Amino acid sequence: MKIFQRVDDVKSDFCTFPRSFEKYRWYKPILVAVLTFIFYFILSILCDVLFGIFFPELFSSSLLYNPNSSPGLETVEGIYTSINIALIIPSFFISSMVVRDRPFSSYLSSRGGWNWEIFVKSSVIALIAYGIITLVEFLIFGVEFDNKFTILTLLAMIIVTLFQSFAEELMCRGFLMQTLGSWFRIPVVAIILQALFFTVIHSYNIMGLVDVLFSGLCYGVIAWYCDGLEVSSALHSVHNIIVFLTAGLTATELSNNITFEGSLEGILISLAAIAAIFLIDRKYNWIGLKRDNSVSE
Repeated sequence: MKIFQRVDDVKSDFCTFPRSFEKYRWYKPILVAVLTFIFYFILSILCDVLFGIFFPELFSSSLLYNPNSSPGLETVEGIYTSINIALIIPSFFISSMVVRDRPFSSYLSSRGGWNWEIFVKSSVIALIAYGIITLVEFLIFGVEFDNKFTILTLLAMIIVTLFQSFAEELMCRGFLMQTLGSWFRIPVVAIILQALFFTVIHSYNIMGLVDVLFSGLCYGVIAWYCDGLEVSSALHSVHNIIVFLTAGLTATELSNNITFEGSLEGILISLAAIAAIFLIDRKYNWIGLKRDNSVSE
């Protein structure tokens, strides 16, 4: 006997997928959210204690509390900030296991679980697209290199960014979009509302928030269309890795004050990466989007 029974006569896409489980109740996502907050609070305290022991100077750092700049992931401050975001993953996993209304994998995909093939292939295409565009920008506009990475901090940046990006996808495109979709049963409403939430949790100026809102809408549509978080997570992760890598290899610093040109550039680059993924899959059927794929959980 399966622990999580599906309702056979209920047809649902990614946004309304929670309604396909027999144990679905409209209020259960609220319980998951409350428990996630509690577990996250506990884990964040443990994280603060550990960082306080090994990096006692961290909490007096001007980078950590500067509203106009973001610490890069070549710094302890940046690693600390991203790990705090990544703590959403274990907090949410534990909460979903406590409530037990549906399997954790259902938040990631309505195809039966996470598909590594889709994620890896989408990441490769996104990395090539972002990498080429960034390299062309360097060649055209020039850049002053000032490497701040060591091998250890470079590896830490990549790993932590992957988890940080996935945590935001799980929270916004997984939990929130599916919850809103199951309540309103209108995917476009769920997509817009999760994008607005994704925007307000970022501390940028107006142009920066426009860029984030655009990304949130794109990631939401992609997760809905692809019935899972693999492609949106790949795009999100690669984008953030390129941003942190560029900042760590050059004399530039990350800023929360984005210019109109910077926002427009970010939107166009994201569109190029998205187009590359879907055009390659459409022409060569290489990734396997909207296909019945085997999954690994």
